[in-house]
Amino acid sequence: MLVEKVYNIIDSFHANRLHQFYNSQNIDAVIDVGSHKGEFITKVIRNKNLPIYSFEPQQSVRNTLLFNTESFNVIEYFNFAASDRSGEMKFFVNKLTSTSSLILPNYNGIWSRFKKMILGGKLVVGIEKIKVFTLDEILGSGTLDGYKNILLKIDTEGFESRVLQGAKKIIQDTQINLIQVESMNNTLFSKNPSNRSNKILKSMGFNLKKKFLFPALNFFDVVYERK
Repeated sequence: MLVEKVYNIIDSFHANRLHQFYNSQNIDAVIDVGSHKGEFITKVIRNKNLPIYSFEPQQSVRNTLLFNTESFNVIEYFNFAASDRSGEMKFFVNKLTSTSSLILPNYNGIWSRFKKMILGGKLVVGIEKIKVFTLDEILGSGTLDGYKNILLKIDTEGFESRVLQGAKKIIQDTQINLIQVESMNNTLFSKNPSNRSNKILKSMGFNLKKKFLFPALNFFDVVYERK
């Protein structure tokens, strides 16, 4: 799809800035929540020896994710979503798969209207019922022991705060010292809890370290650091 190709070109420029930043942070493990096709792993991390835990529920992109990251040190691929509880939820598959989410788009929002105009037709092309678990449940019980400087990256299209709520224990008990989340510049989703992430992270002892504005101007990637 042409739109996705153009988006990927823009994303590559953005990813290069993130790579330069993280290259100086001495990270020794990555939790990649919302891996999609492996863009963060291949374009931002790039280090093929770094241990990575990948979470991506979309079945349509799974084979591409596996292919793109087969030469990287992915400890485990989890084919479900992270949330603040365990169970099942509806997953809204978007025509532009990188924007699929557990939250419906806000069809009246400026960015959603622009996307619909560019993509043509519906934004949501399917609804899947997927399994969800908390990160505390999946990565607790010593899984992250031994790491000294873990990066937790969360790109879940408006669902970031719910992921954080389900990761409080591992954030408290392990060396997750850097956390990256998205911050939307407008109301992209019908329920938009993404901006709650700032309050949650501050309550857990994290401060804002760096903000990276995506070139399309629709969101920031925001990095927080443990005090």
